[in-house]
Amino acid sequence: MSRCLFLYEITSHIFTFVRQLDEKPPDDVEPIIRDQAIGRRTLASLARTCRAFHKPAVAILWAKLDNLDPLIKLLPRGAWTERRWRIPRKRIKERHWLTFCKYASHVRSLGVPDTTIYGLSQYNATTAHALSQYNAITALARYTKAEFPLLPNLTHLVWTDRPTAPTLKYLVGERVTDVTLFVFWPPQDSPDVAILSELSTLCPNVSTLALFVPPTFSQQVAAIVQRWPKLRSFSSLALPQTVMDQLTSRRGLESLSIELDNTASPVYIGSLPATLRTFSLDGGSAGRYVRYLHKAYGFPESFTLKVYVDGSTTEDIMELLCMLPEHLDQTALRELSIKLVTSSSPELPRTFPLELQALSPLFTFRSLRIVDLDTFDSGELDDTAFSDIARSWPAITHFAFGTGSVKPCTKPRATVNALIVLLTYCRNLASLHLAFDGTATPPVELPATTMNMRITRLQVGYSPIRDVAAISRCFARLMPKLRKITAYRFSVEHYGRWAAVQGML
Repeated sequence: MSRCLFLYEITSHIFTFVRQLDEKPPDDVEPIIRDQAIGRRTLASLARTCRAFHKPAVAILWAKLDNLDPLIKLLPRGAWTERRWRIPRKRIKERHWLTFCKYASHVRSLGVPDTTIYGLSQYNATTAHALSQYNAITALARYTKAEFPLLPNLTHLVWTDRPTAPTLKYLVGERVTDVTLFVFWPPQDSPDVAILSELSTLCPNVSTLALFVPPTFSQQVAAIVQRWPKLRSFSSLALPQTVMDQLTSRRGLESLSIELDNTASPVYIGSLPATLRTFSLDGGSAGRYVRYLHKAYGFPESFTLKVYVDGSTTEDIMELLCMLPEHLDQTALRELSIKLVTSSSPELPRTFPLELQALSPLFTFRSLRIVDLDTFDSGELDDTAFSDIARSWPAITHFAFGTGSVKPCTKPRATVNALIVLLTYCRNLASLHLAFDGTATPPVELPATTMNMRITRLQVGYSPIRDVAAISRCFARLMPKLRKITAYRFSVEHYGRWAAVQGML
């Protein structure tokens, strides 16, 4: 074995990528054979294989926990088994405490990072019974030599279980900087709500807060937020105007995310804080966003919209795109992402075609660097339309349009010339997703100014292709660094041809 693998820093860096396999499997692995726990299984094997690997593998393996189950099951069964009364049957001994501390010290993140207001059933199904968690944490807290917090290096917390809310005071400490809380119980009738006030004392250094509370509790949100002076990022359901006014008056707020939970969500009237750099809206249809932004104005550098196709119409989307330049500063915006999503299915059932008339209002954002319209259908745009896009956004570095998972209704009107014109006018382009008609013969003569040395990966979606050799020669001259081409398997014939193009490159 190479001597460099005996260095803790090197092996830790390598094992970090192994752990990420659970979150983002490789593109070349078929979905049907992907193992959601392959990263954790591999780390566990590495920890048992070699002494040099044990310490870094254990540290990465325990750094991120979806729930408390692995830690709780380190304790004797009598301390966490489900019982009717909240009284531990078995006391914690010193050997149990030392074992718990050995692994608890590695935990940096607790909870499911991608948990949303609509995905709680999946989260709760994977956690231990709330009463068992309460029993285990209470048993640890009663141990005479216990030191708090029980998770001394915890920085990221996602919490949803009501019965165990009082035990949070034993888990968290000053190192926590990122908190996500889901509050579903009636706050007026439950003493557990006091934990929200205690958290600001226990975790004074929180800079990122996601707080989802019932509408009846929204008035108290501003008071809770005020207790965290270092707060820079805030996420919440739509809040009343008075609460939003208090939030937007804060100095230092840099990121704001609002989720519209129903048609009765309150709108916001006024200007967003000048310090705000990132602004995002989620949970609504295009028409609902039109109503919410009707009298709202801001100067963000990044703006993200997740448009739910349920209830959205083409007319609503056109109206939404038309109003954005009137409500967002045209010189400040650097990143624009508008994604079509659905709440009824993990896969998008349909998409919307964008014509040049609908897209042209966005051309006023001349400072854009990143544009993500990947889930829309770009089949109606021809080479001339993409020429207008390239001339309007010459500074873009990342451009994604029309290669989403939904197969378009018609074959793309744009050809390889659309790609050429983007590379000609957008000289800093480093990432490109573009659907085009690859059956058209590419030009033989290519100007030297179109060569791009930044792009290494190209997403072509459902683009058809005919002449593999001609496309390969064209791409080799346009993008000499290109090594990876990703296409959807809409046709065995076309998919095989794109694979052949990649092989020739």
